[in-house]
Amino acid sequence: HWQTFLVGDLVNEVYESLEPQLEAQMIDVDIDIPPNTLLSADREMIRRAVLNLMLNAIDAMPGGGTLVITSYDTQRGFELEEAGPGLTDEVKRRVFEPFYSTKQNGTGLGLAIVYNVAEAHGGTVTAMNCPEGGAAFTIKIPRRAMRAAA
Repeated sequence: HWQTFLVGDLVNEVYESLEPQLEAQMIDVDIDIPPNTLLSADREMIRRAVLNLMLNAIDAMPGGGTLVITSYDTQRGFELEEAGPGLTDEVKRRVFEPFYSTKQNGTGLGLAIVYNVAEAHGGTVTAMNCPEGGAAFTIKIPRRAMRAAA
């Protein structure tokens, strides 16, 4: 169900649903999404992708930390980025594989779902370590897919 929606509202909705858990683990969340940033996509699929990324970050920060969520509307399309703890080379290579998990009780489906959501929108998702430390997961949705949806 493609629709146009405010990205900030969606991210805040996910944040509010996880706020008690984030506070309990002493995870600060910095949401930097320009007001009135619109995205044409399947809202529930994008919500699931954001939720899975945030849950993954929570699991990766048992001792607290900072989770940064930003978005960019570029000439090529829309990008949503979450930055949290870093990844080993092995994890980076396999992170989007179904059933691959670094968690003892993980199913290995969370990031595979994020990958499928990006792909369903004609986009991509990448995982990379940042020079200043931590990792960034970036969902990119091309403008052509956004126009086709409209």
